Amino acid sequence: MKSTTGLALASNTTLEVRTSAKPLGVDADSTTRNSIVCISDIHMGDQRSAALGYCWFTNNAAALESLLGFVQTSPQVKELVILGDLFDGWVIPYRLTPFDSSTGINNIRDYFISVANAPVNTGIVNKFRAIASGGLVRLVYIPGNHDMLLTQDILQEIIPGIIWQGDTTGLGHYSPVGEIVMEH
Repeated sequence: MKSTTGLALASNTTLEVRTSAKPLGVDADSTTRNSIVCISDIHMGDQRSAALGYCWFTNNAAALESLLGFVQTSPQVKELVILGDLFDGWVIPYRLTPFDSSTGINNIRDYFISVANAPVNTGIVNKFRAIASGGLVRLVYIPGNHDMLLTQDILQEIIPGIIWQGDTTGLGHYSPVGEIVMEH
């Protein structure tokens, strides 16, 4: 990122930008639930991925928890749509066995449960559970390519009340209004 005068930020600089401007035609103080928040490609991994440093998500847990807290408390959010890859079943180094009985992971269900129970992910999963059970914000899930083996039954076990929008293995779509189709 460069300024208009050509000054640049250091390459390891992290910026979080927010605005207090209200969208055109929307009252920022409104309590009308008319907003849809979409997230995708979170790529949460199991405890091994966090411990061994190959998880893409680990450093962003606090930011996602903050966003989910906003979704929970905003009087304007009516839906949170997860556009796939909440979990990551692909990014596992070749030297590791995805199913490893010594870690309690014997099958795909065990794997996704282990991701949900990884300490770095439990706060986020608990926020998703609260949103799904809160009755104010619809929580919708469309599977992606990195969690294509996730099933509706496994997801419901992890986050009861979430709305599954999978069509077939690894694919799905959702149309919250006629003019929009959401996919991974």
